[in-house]
Amino acid sequence: MRMSAAVLIDEYGVIVEASDAFSELVGLHRATGRRYRDLLSEGMRRRWNPLCKDDLSRSEKIEEHFFFNGSTAMIRFTLIELPGRGPTFQGIVLGFGRSEQRTESGHSSRTDLSGDSLAPATAATIACLNTRIDQLEQQLESSIDELYIDPLTGLKNKAGLNRRIQSEILSSVPEGMRLALVVADIDNFKTVNHIHGYPAGDRLLRTVGRRLQAPGSVVCVARIGGDKFGLLVRLDGATGSLDGGWDKILSRIFKPVTVRGVLVGISGSAGVSVYGADAYDADDLFANADAALLEARRLGKRRAQIFDTKLAARTRRRKVLFRDLKLAIAEGLLHPVYQPILSTSRPGFVGVEVLSRWVHHEFGSVPPDEFISIAAECGLMYSLDLGMAATACAELHDLLATGALKFVAFNLSPLQLSHQEYVDALLSILHAADIAPDRVCVEVTENELIPNFEAAKQSIQTLKAAGITIVLDDYGTGYSNLRTLLDLPIDVIKIDKSLIFNVAKEERAMQVVLSVVHLARVLGAQLVAEGIESNAQAVVTKALGCHYVQGFLFSKPMRLSGLEEWLRQNAKAVHGRIQSPDSRQNGQFKLVS
Repeated sequence: MRMSAAVLIDEYGVIVEASDAFSELVGLHRATGRRYRDLLSEGMRRRWNPLCKDDLSRSEKIEEHFFFNGSTAMIRFTLIELPGRGPTFQGIVLGFGRSEQRTESGHSSRTDLSGDSLAPATAATIACLNTRIDQLEQQLESSIDELYIDPLTGLKNKAGLNRRIQSEILSSVPEGMRLALVVADIDNFKTVNHIHGYPAGDRLLRTVGRRLQAPGSVVCVARIGGDKFGLLVRLDGATGSLDGGWDKILSRIFKPVTVRGVLVGISGSAGVSVYGADAYDADDLFANADAALLEARRLGKRRAQIFDTKLAARTRRRKVLFRDLKLAIAEGLLHPVYQPILSTSRPGFVGVEVLSRWVHHEFGSVPPDEFISIAAECGLMYSLDLGMAATACAELHDLLATGALKFVAFNLSPLQLSHQEYVDALLSILHAADIAPDRVCVEVTENELIPNFEAAKQSIQTLKAAGITIVLDDYGTGYSNLRTLLDLPIDVIKIDKSLIFNVAKEERAMQVVLSVVHLARVLGAQLVAEGIESNAQAVVTKALGCHYVQGFLFSKPMRLSGLEEWLRQNAKAVHGRIQSPDSRQNGQFKLVS
């Protein structure tokens, strides 16, 4: 046969048209009109899958078919559209021959490979397919490589580092060596972006990345997110140490960097996890190194922290608290406590600050700083703040209505204040509890305010317009500047207890507090001194001009029943502890006329 062997099959498997060469191949005078399946050998007929439109919609299919007359052919099928017909499958015979099959008599017939045989066409087709497969594999390898590379620094990304860790573990490190994962980040990196711009921040990341690629024990370097880097290093197995120590690594990496002609000092922190000591797979290495990095930050940054058993216990505790906090908030397992705030000039003029407490079923009483930081990380501050506000409003309603309490102060997250629905929800809680906004203070923490300044400013102005008093909390621990204070409608400044601690013993501490007093006068704000623990502190802070005092000298935070008893017995009696020789200060809290 020299002419082309081809066949057209409709979607029902019926041959629409067959060339004479194809009819001759299958041993028929005319194949048109027959079912294609009927032309196949008995064995082929049982296992043949009919042609499918979906299979051929984007590509072709090449199959070897055996026919009832003993012929075999390599056929390329493609999907075509014929006018007036549905989907049609076009089959072109690439090569043909005779298959070796057992006849009914038991004799065998061998494949005829002479002339236009199957083998040459099959070999050419296979060669073409192999070439295409090689091209696709190269493209796939290139795409896979890109998935593991950080485009900014050219280093591995987290997935690439994880892949290398798996490879090192499977290949087994040399005897006497151990693997360690170091997770390091740049301290206060956001400040560089804010001051010098994001392009400068990108250059800084590339510079640090190059410094990390040191020869020797460093196996792999990756940027695993933001300003965080990962280093896979080999340690000396006997000591578990690295030449020069971890601090030397940090000092080499975090040297000053020139940004736009200016030498910028940078520092970094790191967490270290050792394979075979505290971790036995890649996931544990990452988790433990991250936990150690958090500990390094907690201890003051600029250090490397190695994961150990004590840290493991703290990490487990934090994981459990992360897991349980959401349920505790939802089920009301957190409760408010109240600490009195007293006027230095008006006996019996008392308000309270609302604080939250959590007694965990396993760990007992959880420090507020601990679970509040967890709530912030988990996005639970909205529920925590508003839940405490709703409970406190319900509990304090009668005390506020009778005048036993003059005001109530809530601590609200500045991060949440950037959302209008948060402000609306707080005002709705006050309305539902029938508590006038002019009896309410909102305390915002100084050291959390600046990063969200514009959004927080707008929300603060909304609260101020509703009649709520605005308090700047923990003043002296953050980085507020005069411009910030001038731009915000601050009514009260709360001096942090760290500034109050030595106010009665050191001249310098007294002068610092006095400077805050002068600032408050310029701003027209009143002052609260918190953390009062001695009579001397109470007397001095009043003499310096503080309008209100708060601290353990007067009362620890207490539940509602304790507050009610305290008010009955102590509201006026404790005022005697804050009498000073100079009683000219006659401050009046802005909440009450």
